[in-house]
Amino acid sequence: DHALIQFVNETSSGSALTHLRGFVLEGRSLEIRFSKHRYIAGPRAGGAEVEEEDEHATAKEYALAANRFTGKYANYTKHIYSPTKVIHISNLVEEFDQAFPTIENATNLLAGAHNSEFAGKKLKVAFSRNNAN
Repeated sequence: DHALIQFVNETSSGSALTHLRGFVLEGRSLEIRFSKHRYIAGPRAGGAEVEEEDEHATAKEYALAANRFTGKYANYTKHIYSPTKVIHISNLVEEFDQAFPTIENATNLLAGAHNSEFAGKKLKVAFSRNNAN
């Protein structure tokens, strides 16, 4: 499987490269490198790829997707942490941190649970700045 991801700026893409190169997600190692392409052209209007829910689409747009660092929170990037064994879960009755045996376990939970519905609210799951060694 392959993906081409365009970030807002080079700092963001460099951070992803630094923290995620060689990282194991769902049992597979991520091989990350900068592309020779400077930008990604979106799907053409009227093309088969425009429908958002099309599971066979070759391009997907996530700019408007629920994200902790968009809208009024776009400048809160100082709260982005590299993967750790501890994740922070918020938007519950009480916010808490949960430690996992490995960074891979924590990352897989984060990937599956962030923005999922729980008790009528969207969960917010992120890596914690605290690292349980």
